[in-house]
Amino acid sequence: MSDNKPPWQPGAIRSVVENPYFSVVTQDVTAPDGTLRTYHTIQFPRPAVGIVVHRKIGDKVSMGEPLCTIHCHSDAQAARARAMLEESYRIADEPPAHKTSLVHRVIYKGEH
Repeated sequence: MSDNKPPWQPGAIRSVVENPYFSVVTQDVTAPDGTLRTYHTIQFPRPAVGIVVHRKIGDKVSMGEPLCTIHCHSDAQAARARAMLEESYRIADEPPAHKTSLVHRVIYKGEH
């Protein structure tokens, strides 16, 4: 193998699935040992926000303890998600008499 060759040689890229929500592409690559491999990649055209909930309704919490973690692509997304979450939480001395779902709706494109 020549010293000026990159260790991985990219090859053809093919679209497998394409829709408004995600696309799947495959790409052939040649590994440094010469074997041909195919990699699949899922691409998301619109950035999404993910929330990992650490404490459920009725759980005991301590001051400074994170209730959830927001995963997003921008500070603006984080601020919007945080504002919506802060409206969703209520901290009290006693657990609620009945538990309701933390997630009340899924926000779709164009809904604000």
